[in-house]
Amino acid sequence: MRLKRSPDVALNATDALVLHQYRTKHYWEEFNDDLVDETTEDLDKVERLEAWTRVRTTFRRIDPADQSALQMVVIEGLSLRRAALQLGISAMTVQRRVKRGLNSLAKELKEDQAGV
Repeated sequence: MRLKRSPDVALNATDALVLHQYRTKHYWEEFNDDLVDETTEDLDKVERLEAWTRVRTTFRRIDPADQSALQMVVIEGLSLRRAALQLGISAMTVQRRVKRGLNSLAKELKEDQAGV
């Protein structure tokens, strides 16, 4: 089926440019269907990766004492008492550091998100 353009109808500037580019193209690039995914799974992975990168970067900016407490209690799952023994401080101090670290993380991530 061929479409014919009526000689009475003028193309707008955008359509004329697209038509010109089509007619003057000397090479064509192969379209790789494998890159197109009909699910959003890959996009979700990228977004999660970006989010974890922001969390890691922010984690490195908080106080080192808070970092170690968060690492032991939140990430490694140690009890407050066990973390306190390893750090040589009281369990209450570990609890305060964890709370302060989590608050710092939340505040900085919220600021980063507001700035984006």
